[in-house]
Amino acid sequence: MVQPPDRSTATAARATIAVDATVERRSVDSRTAFSGKMQAGTSVIVLARSLPPTPIVTRQTLPTGSTFVSGNLVSVISGEPYFALTGPLPLYRDLRTGDKGDDVTALQRALNTTGADISETGWVNWDTLHAVSELYEAAGFDIPKEPAADGTEQNVIHIANFVDAGTQSGVVTATAPVGTIVDDSTALATISVSQNYATFRADAVVSATLKAGDPLTVQAGNTNFDTTIAAVGDFADGTETQLPGRDVTLRSSDPAFTGLPPGTPVTVLAGGAVSDSLAIPLTAVRQDNDGDYVLRKEKDSDGKTTYKRVAISISTTGAGWAGLADGSLEQGDEVRIT
Repeated sequence: MVQPPDRSTATAARATIAVDATVERRSVDSRTAFSGKMQAGTSVIVLARSLPPTPIVTRQTLPTGSTFVSGNLVSVISGEPYFALTGPLPLYRDLRTGDKGDDVTALQRALNTTGADISETGWVNWDTLHAVSELYEAAGFDIPKEPAADGTEQNVIHIANFVDAGTQSGVVTATAPVGTIVDDSTALATISVSQNYATFRADAVVSATLKAGDPLTVQAGNTNFDTTIAAVGDFADGTETQLPGRDVTLRSSDPAFTGLPPGTPVTVLAGGAVSDSLAIPLTAVRQDNDGDYVLRKEKDSDGKTTYKRVAISISTTGAGWAGLADGSLEQGDEVRIT
């Protein structure tokens, strides 16, 4: 059995529902938005070369957040000082006055990264021993001594007290606290060489307009950060999860930015500008042979709702809004949504 619908129901189904939007003053952001994320900066780990029989940290000398420089005392283990030098440090023996070899040259080169300013002669001379002795004295220790063949005491450079930092400077992000029982895999200190940064992929068109040194804005949550392009990578083909384009690296010295955890999603805004103006939704904009226009809601003399064609000039668009450049509309006017 079938039954024709009620006339009112059929009429309502064919009726057009008018949807209006209000002209408002707002910021229109015409910048292009890209999805990016935070990446971890580079860090180096300082490990002990050799350890005492009972290896326990008895003094922690580099607090987290402090600046590391070559020659710093990174830890005291069972009363023994451990100095970090910029390597490489191919030390394989304790050194005494007159010892010669490539390991001596490497030590002298590493000592010069601390500001020692000694000649890299390749043999242990007075200048070398003096530079080492100054490191010990600055940390409150005496350079180790041992009996010499003539019955006197001579200075000796213990290789166990010197470790390779892998960098000349950086920021300490972690250290082994007092009381830690360490082994050869325990990090005495972790040093951040480069801070966390953001990356995003720009398509071929946009990436061709970007260059190192350009400023870009990065949004993380409700916070905006001023960043600078550090590098624009080579063109890469697309994958299942990423469009083809170039990877762009962004850096900032703002601690709040560098403190964002790796993997944090961010929005990168490139090009365009943010302008404050009267604005309407883009869906209210119509076009004909005479240009852009809207249908403004009005009341006729009988109080009936009508819509009048009003020509408009669009200054900028972004995020679904159109900024208006002329005075054809006023704040509070209502316009028809297409």
